Amino acid sequence: MGLSIRQVSCRRDLRRFIFLPEKIHARHPNWVPPLYFDEWKSFSPTKNRAFSYCETILLLALKGRDVVGRILGVVNHRHNRYKDQRTARFACLEAPEDEEVVAALLGRVEDWARTQGMNRIIGPYGFTDQDPEGFLIQGFEYPPTIGTYYNFEWMPRLVERQGYAKKVDYVTYRVEIPSPFPRNTRECTSA
Repeated sequence: MGLSIRQVSCRRDLRRFIFLPEKIHARHPNWVPPLYFDEWKSFSPTKNRAFSYCETILLLALKGRDVVGRILGVVNHRHNRYKDQRTARFACLEAPEDEEVVAALLGRVEDWARTQGMNRIIGPYGFTDQDPEGFLIQGFEYPPTIGTYYNFEWMPRLVERQGYAKKVDYVTYRVEIPSPFPRNTRECTSA
């Protein structure tokens, strides 16, 4: 079976795009499915205002008739004007541990970004900084935080093999809450 990359063009394709992570992470003990209602809203041009100032492309990777990967390409024109940049973004990258799939998805988004006049691509980074961003690089034994994607350990390595490099570390701390919870000894006074 050959690999092909296809743009999402109908509701059936969008459904496959939205639900692919569930298939890829089926046996991943700490993967938590998204709120699918929010996913449908996020990818709806009529419900997500970001579509009014962003160019987007949603892509599926197929081997035969089976969807094996996905990616979102974004050009946020507002951000680019504000920063005086020509930067595209990729997000929602999901694939099995298959370098060919990852390379094909990233390559297609890079080609698309060039047709949009962009000279740089960053990611994973969604429409805005309010969307999930980045890859998990350690702490795979813990459930994910809401601010990032949950990926397998090999995903950052496959992306780096395509010429990408880490720019920043986001850090999340796990804090144990004592039981019983200590009582606050300070008193509040009103003026």
